[in-house]
Amino acid sequence: MNVRRHYSRCYLSLGNDGLISYASTSSDFELELSKQIAKTSGRSQLFQKLYERGAFQTNIWILLAIGAGELNIVIAGVAEKAKWSHRGALKASWIRDNDPENRTKHSSVELMPIFSPVFHDVAGVASYWRIRQPNSSEGQTLGVILKHKHRDEFIATAAESGEYVNFDLSVVFPKDQHGNVLLPEGFRVYGFYHSSKPSLPDHLPAADTELFKNFFSPADMKVGLDRLVAAPQHHLFMITPDEAVLSFSQPDIPVRSLIVELTADFERKLVSGEITTQMFIDKVAAAGNLSVLLPSKTWPDVGRIRPSAETVAVIAEPAQ
Repeated sequence: MNVRRHYSRCYLSLGNDGLISYASTSSDFELELSKQIAKTSGRSQLFQKLYERGAFQTNIWILLAIGAGELNIVIAGVAEKAKWSHRGALKASWIRDNDPENRTKHSSVELMPIFSPVFHDVAGVASYWRIRQPNSSEGQTLGVILKHKHRDEFIATAAESGEYVNFDLSVVFPKDQHGNVLLPEGFRVYGFYHSSKPSLPDHLPAADTELFKNFFSPADMKVGLDRLVAAPQHHLFMITPDEAVLSFSQPDIPVRSLIVELTADFERKLVSGEITTQMFIDKVAAAGNLSVLLPSKTWPDVGRIRPSAETVAVIAEPAQ
């Protein structure tokens, strides 16, 4: 609002609570408000002093800013109970609009997401995503990786908080007048990424606990495999609690039977030890290309994860 600086737009980073932008409109209201803000009493700014003393509430100040210019949530918060949890323009009804009870998973997205820098391979995107990954104890974070249609150029959307089972392109990208999702020109969807969902202490197997925590959950794996059946060219990516990045792609024939098998009862058997975590990993590895993209303590070796000989033998047996 400072007319002497002539900034058209400024940004405020709130860490895990998101990123806010203010765009100047040079309206009469904005010009008058900027004069009031700039007034001083001695060496102190009078408006700031009154605000700090609680002479008027924060929501009143936000309404003044909304009336003066254009306020947008550029990146929604990924922290649990983040104040700004919906990306888009802030309006006079911002308190009601930002209440999770007044939004559905189909709430329209108004702005393009923020993207990572351009990388020439997906490992570069994964490294960038891993560095910027919020605390996993806050819940799951999710995003989309795009690839240029004609060049080896990859970008990723900024992480969104949510549940992987409810995540799709419409959560991240706006739509055109015909309801089609709008992607950056020249790019296509390469895959989906997500962090692991924090495990409850009483929902862990007695054996192979770290391996269990640092692999796809059966529920998330089922969601991902359903997506790959619909779009086999896509890739799945997950960052583990110990910061490995795992990928799955190129679904093979066993993937359909694995989808049927991945029920709530399957997860119960995993936790009880009736099925071991290694058996689950073998089943996934036999159903497609399961790989370690970035290593960790649990996953020290980069490259494809092969199923054990026992699993391969079972899959190779002819149907009776």
